[in-house]
This record gives sequence, structure tokens and C-alpha cells, in this order.
Amino acid sequence: MKVENAPALKEVLASESGIISVVKKRRRLFMVNQTRLHLDKVDGLGEFLEIEGVLSENQPIDKGEKIAFEIMKKLGVSKSDLIDGSYIDLIEYNGR
Repeated sequence: MKVENAPALKEVLASESGIISVVKKRRRLFMVNQTRLHLDKVDGLGEFLEIEGVLSENQPIDKGEKIAFEIMKKLGVSKSDLIDGSYIDLIEYNGR
């Protein structure tokens, strides 16, 4: 959703739930047909590629997975390169 006043939203969310951590990143977005490729540079972690399949309501999840694996193959990304978890998970893990 579009946020008109991000600082005010941050203040409201922080007052309700607190801030656990902050992830600072720069993102470049590329589209390959219906798939979004996010190239992220995350402070303290490095650079990452995220593949986000955008499916229509009538497309099964396995169709999106097939598309993602085809893109991975073209980019030379193997399944062993995949990371499970979020940036905040990685930040907390590296902080231990």
C-alpha cells in the first residue's frame, strides 16, 4: 500500500509493538514477465537476489516455482545457494 506519511506510521507501529531491529537496504527491481527480481544491498549483510513470482488467481503455486527455478538456472543460481529466512533473521544470527 502507498504510505503518505512514513514517519507517522513508524511512530504508531513503534508505540504499539516496539522496534525490534532495523533493516537498511537498497533495492533495484527488475521485471521478467510476471516475475520480480529484487537486487538488494543490505547493510551489514551484503548483496542478495530475491525472486518473487506474481501469480494470477488461476495459476497454481507450482507454476510460480517452475518459473523461479527456470530463472535461477539462467542466472546460475543453484538450490544450495538459497537462504531460508528474512534479513532480520540473518542480522540477528550474525549478531550472536
